[in-house]
Amino acid sequence: MRVQRVVAGIALACLMALGPSHTARAGLQIDLVYIENPPQPGSPLIEGGGQLREIMRVAAESWERIFKRGGGNWKLTIEYGWGRIGPSLFAQEYKVSEAGNNPARIGHSCILFSTNPPFEGPLLGFFADPTPWNNSEYLEYAAQSTPTDVGWVNIARTFTAPTGHAIDRIDMLMLALHEIGHALGLDDTYSGFRNQFPGSGTFTIRTARLTRALRCSSAVGTLQISTIFH
Repeated sequence: MRVQRVVAGIALACLMALGPSHTARAGLQIDLVYIENPPQPGSPLIEGGGQLREIMRVAAESWERIFKRGGGNWKLTIEYGWGRIGPSLFAQEYKVSEAGNNPARIGHSCILFSTNPPFEGPLLGFFADPTPWNNSEYLEYAAQSTPTDVGWVNIARTFTAPTGHAIDRIDMLMLALHEIGHALGLDDTYSGFRNQFPGSGTFTIRTARLTRALRCSSAVGTLQISTIFH
């Protein structure tokens, strides 16, 4: 139930969830495996002309740039595609297995985008950006930072004032960025998260290219996921 286009706004949270910075910042490689069946739905569920494969590639490369420095190798395989998932969800990340390293990291994950999403009210469907490497469909930009013991850290980059097919639709790039964030460790089924935040950790994952003023949030154990449309 994760939604918005906030480009890589949860870098700090991931660093905290995945352990000390010298291990979390190890060079990240995300291997994407597309699940062919079922195929990407068409109109009216999806408009814009973009394809999930390209959107996921751009999202994965954005995360790789965040964790591009450090010693050792950090490899994550993500299978992804379309499928029927929970009726209240737009997309869902499933942890498949954890790999080595200290702390152990998620090594294999699956992300499904919903073929039966709970669109209601002003929401018309998904927006598949045909140019996910830029933000040309969104005319306004704002950044948000927060103070920490190591200085000010950017926690959100928000694009608003959508145009064309982006209006009143959930941005698939935002969903992809958000779900990959779960695959990188913001997931209460992940041992590294549970060990460091036993019963007390709360994170807000904000990914945002927004449509209208609408807010929904759900708490899952120690992980709070907030979704904001504007």
